[in-house]
Amino acid sequence: MEGLAVVHAQIGVFVHPSRAANVKQGVHEILNSLLLKYNEEFDGVVLAYLKSKILDKSARILAGLTPYFHVNLTAKLLIFSPSPGMLIEGKVNKVEKDYIGVVVLGLFNAAIGVSDIREDLYYNENPNGREWVSESDERHSVKLGSIIRFSVKSMQETEHIIDLCGSLADSRTGCVNWLQLPCITPRKKSIKDRSANDGGKKHKTPNKVKEDHSLLVSAELHDAGKVQDATQKEDVRISNGTPHSDGTGRKHKKETDEIHTPDELYHKKKKKKEFVDA
Repeated sequence: MEGLAVVHAQIGVFVHPSRAANVKQGVHEILNSLLLKYNEEFDGVVLAYLKSKILDKSARILAGLTPYFHVNLTAKLLIFSPSPGMLIEGKVNKVEKDYIGVVVLGLFNAAIGVSDIREDLYYNENPNGREWVSESDERHSVKLGSIIRFSVKSMQETEHIIDLCGSLADSRTGCVNWLQLPCITPRKKSIKDRSANDGGKKHKTPNKVKEDHSLLVSAELHDAGKVQDATQKEDVRISNGTPHSDGTGRKHKKETDEIHTPDELYHKKKKKKEFVDA
């Protein structure tokens, strides 16, 4: 989660004289007093510390009525330092019509106003409770107990305690469980659904359109083949008539229908044979 950082810090603390016999215990008491409070020096809240190490074997005693002594040490600090634009997570503890309440890290309060909730989410009340539900994806809902991710809009510090103002306008924000789901595209309307919406009109599916287009092309090619065959037959057609022009510049033989009796065919063949023998 953004806003969390581990800082290697060098710190100077003032230990009470009563801890002179056990300086390490005195140092830990001072570090404990820094926890869960906003610290201007670190520009955030110290959540934890570890590996504290005292650097000097001796300490300088301060002058005054209470002679504190100064100790230098190093430590690793876990800092929570949210800033505007960061994405952080929290648990929803309040769902209202005008805002969503969130607890971050179980410690810090955050509020998301209705003006900072994107339009895709709408407020809904049902027997199971109140929730903000997505219009485009019913799987996405923000309700009591939901872990959500939101962007920081602003931070306010009062007496070392911080309050956050958040936003759900960014598309990267929302219920964490929903954000981890695979992205799906909206379901397309079936032919039945579209027929109901379009007054019973049927719609061709893409495969049907493609099939009809193929049939149309095949029919056109088939018709073109017929025309070509007819043209070729017309060019080679022979008859006993006189040639004529059809306006295209091609000469054709005029067709005549001839009917022969068996005797005529016999004499015709006989004449042809005699002509060949001669």
